[in-house]
Amino acid sequence: MIYAPISPLKTLDDWHQVIDVLIKSGLANKRHDPLLHKFLKIAQEKHYPGPLQRYLLKYPKILQEAHKRVQENPLRPFPNEEELAEISGLISLGIVNEYGDCVGFNPGDFLRGFLVTGESGSGKSYPMLRMLKQIFSIPLEVRGYNVVIIQVAKHDADFLIKDFPHIKVIPYKHFYRNMFEVESWEDPVAKFNSIASIFASTNYLMTLTQPILNEAIQIAYEKYGLFTFKELVSLIGPALKSLGQKGYESKNAADKVALRLHEFSKIPQLNVRTGFRIEDFFTKEDIILNVMDETNEYVYATFITDLLMSSQRYNQKFPLVPNRLRTLNVIDECRAIFPKRTKSLDHNPDRLIERYITTHRADGLGLAALIQEIQAVATWLAENSSFLLSFPIAGEGLESLKKYQNLTDEQISFMFKLPSFGVGIFRDRRFDRPYLVQIPGDLQIESITEEEVEEMMRPYIQAKHEEFRNRQIKNEYQTIAEIPAPSAGIKEFLHRLVANYQTGVFEPLSTISKRLQIPSLNDIIIPYLIEENFIVLKQYRHEPKRGKYDFPVLTNQAQEQLKIPMNRRIHPDYFGHKLYAQRIADWWAGQGGKVFLEYQPSQALGGRIDIYIIDNNGVYGHAGQRIAFEVTLTVTAQNILPNILKCFENFNKEVDLICIVCEMKSDQDRAEAIINGSELNEDQRARVTVTTMYRFLEK
Repeated sequence: MIYAPISPLKTLDDWHQVIDVLIKSGLANKRHDPLLHKFLKIAQEKHYPGPLQRYLLKYPKILQEAHKRVQENPLRPFPNEEELAEISGLISLGIVNEYGDCVGFNPGDFLRGFLVTGESGSGKSYPMLRMLKQIFSIPLEVRGYNVVIIQVAKHDADFLIKDFPHIKVIPYKHFYRNMFEVESWEDPVAKFNSIASIFASTNYLMTLTQPILNEAIQIAYEKYGLFTFKELVSLIGPALKSLGQKGYESKNAADKVALRLHEFSKIPQLNVRTGFRIEDFFTKEDIILNVMDETNEYVYATFITDLLMSSQRYNQKFPLVPNRLRTLNVIDECRAIFPKRTKSLDHNPDRLIERYITTHRADGLGLAALIQEIQAVATWLAENSSFLLSFPIAGEGLESLKKYQNLTDEQISFMFKLPSFGVGIFRDRRFDRPYLVQIPGDLQIESITEEEVEEMMRPYIQAKHEEFRNRQIKNEYQTIAEIPAPSAGIKEFLHRLVANYQTGVFEPLSTISKRLQIPSLNDIIIPYLIEENFIVLKQYRHEPKRGKYDFPVLTNQAQEQLKIPMNRRIHPDYFGHKLYAQRIADWWAGQGGKVFLEYQPSQALGGRIDIYIIDNNGVYGHAGQRIAFEVTLTVTAQNILPNILKCFENFNKEVDLICIVCEMKSDQDRAEAIINGSELNEDQRARVTVTTMYRFLEK
């Protein structure tokens, strides 16, 4: 809006415009003119413009200068000292007014999404690099979150390794990664369902291809354990046959899957059995991953999407209460990762990554993304980014920018008046209006070549590749027949364990020993299998009034070699949880209850209930009561409260009572103290109870 000159002798209504002009111009700032600031406050708060009128009559050029400032810059008023608390933070972004005050971020702000846009050469990478240097200046163990920088177009961030040698810069040719490797924390079924969906969506494969891919993955896992893209390609035909699919349409779908997998099989660093993992690398280290050498954007989009979603599943497996930033993902030129789709498909290829964008905050994952043209990325990325910094841009992108920045016609036109480098318009969800940010030119970017980076990283990369080779050898597939047996009874014992896993009936070692009557079992067979990493002994309760019993638990390696079906495999760390859940389910079945293990109806928002019971006979109160049982072996707030909240938030209409099941009475007391000290409301606490496994071990 262009303001016409207003005489300071007009009515009080006209004074509202005068006051508006003075505020927008910044001339009434306390630091600029304390008297003008004082008189303006009197006019605003006491509706008495007299002192202000006299002051403006004495200094008529003030109002003229105010009009000039507002007409020249429609993005005034700049944030003043009274507003800084809303937009300040530990990590400085840039200057927001003529007094040198800065806008900044706190770590938790990155959970809300930060998007930077601008044409080539406008300086959109510079503010992110400047903030990264501030972040890396804080030791990783002090700040409590790691940073993963994914560089798609340029090596802009590589120079940071000179000041911060702890950063792991991984060139693409050394980026060993098997997307199908099942890590220690993962459920294989969930893992493979996720990667099949990611692969199908990112590579524009139609819905008919996903079941074929999923079946091929299952066959490969049962056959090889650790498998490669090359081996997966060879199993597309058997997968189609296993599904019983025939005809041209099915054959065409299988050919599409095989063709796209073949592209991946030609990339040596991705066609490996093991490599960099989520659990000990991507969630633990400060990383710069350079993928600009990969020219096929479908390839790098696939494995980057898998990194993002696998990290999210890892954090969901080990949630923190209260939530905080755990990993900050920075993605340069993110068009291929979050594309604006133009093809008409028989499925929504964005459903997975769109869900990631809308949910990553809850799992402690921050996101900072950079893009030249905002109209080239998916609308839901811009709409779900609380912070949008825009540097000079032209063409059709201006209309999109106007929409996402909530700018007027005058304000978007001001984009052409911005300097070519270093000043951008900032939409800040913490603030009530867009404002300008000037990025200080105080970052010294040192030149560094790819050869220098590789030389600095050589010892670390060599050590990691040696680790990968050792891990591959250790996990190499072999059949049970190839294992030298020190005793004739070893196969009989292992077959007994396999039968237990397949039937869900878990026996302590003492029971198995009585059944099999193998003389050398405890003295020779058990020590041998432990030494060969085939079993571990874990102690759990088996009877209500006795101590703990030893249970032989098969390792992941053993379950692969013994070809236990995928849906019956149990991670050793999850065995006790599975054992107790099965005992609770069996007990309720004996009471006439309707029992569901790992309950997850299709309409649920997320997560599963360990054991879901419909109490037909009123054993726990009234008949028909619906009870969610959650087994908790490690009694901490981080393990108990998320399970309770999950039931309330995702299953509230299906659950009348939530029961936390601990191992013993001392655990029960701690669990009750945690619940009583939580922020659950009175109604929620009334629906939560705690018990122990003793009740469900009775015969």
